Amino acid sequence: MANNYRQFSAGLSLSAEEKVWAEKRLDELRRTPEAENAEPVGEDEDLARYEGRADFEWNFDPDGVCFYGEESGNVEHVADFVAEYLSKFHPDQCWSMTWADTCSKMRVGEFSGGAVFVTAKRVQFMEAGNWADKQAQKFAKRKKSVKRKKSR
Repeated sequence: MANNYRQFSAGLSLSAEEKVWAEKRLDELRRTPEAENAEPVGEDEDLARYEGRADFEWNFDPDGVCFYGEESGNVEHVADFVAEYLSKFHPDQCWSMTWADTCSKMRVGEFSGGAVFVTAKRVQFMEAGNWADKQAQKFAKRKKSVKRKKSR
């Protein structure tokens, strides 16, 4: 049997006021994992999936907060929390994070990763496997196009 892991670690610098808000908000999210009436944090459709949960780990240090997943963690929840933070405190700034998907055994298709780019109004994801698949599709289309041109 193999174990799959999603690992990430990213920080967010916070002022004293922002740290108080983040501690309170993360505590709320931890205590209400099934928040049914959570509102989207921005106007963009991408943020409508916000579940009002914090399915990831974190710790505070003097500079701010570190989000992490040693074996697993929901990167969408991290991104949604950061979007909420940016919306409240820094609507003109952005934040990003990368992650790795690994497996305890060498199994084809079990390794990947991705990145997320967050603003106050939008969350964008890039997953390595999806990106590679799209590149292969583009290549196949280009190859067919070249064959058609040669046969004319």
